[in-house]
Amino acid sequence: MVMQMRSVFKPIIDDRGLSVSQVAKEIDYSEDILRQLYEDEMDCYPRDLLAKLCVYFGMPLSDLFTLEGQ
Repeated sequence: MVMQMRSVFKPIIDDRGLSVSQVAKEIDYSEDILRQLYEDEMDCYPRDLLAKLCVYFGMPLSDLFTLEGQ
């Protein structure tokens, strides 16, 4: 079975009642890029974005992703 890494950014911001545009403004990052992460459409993840999200949400990198196909 093939393992795939999936973003859980959508439930993270939805559960907090935030919007993609709000998070983009607060971390000073492109809304388009965050929208791709929200829709789990990214193939590569910018390290600076991941670092900003970890600091913003106060969580480790491992909480931003899940593995499917286990």
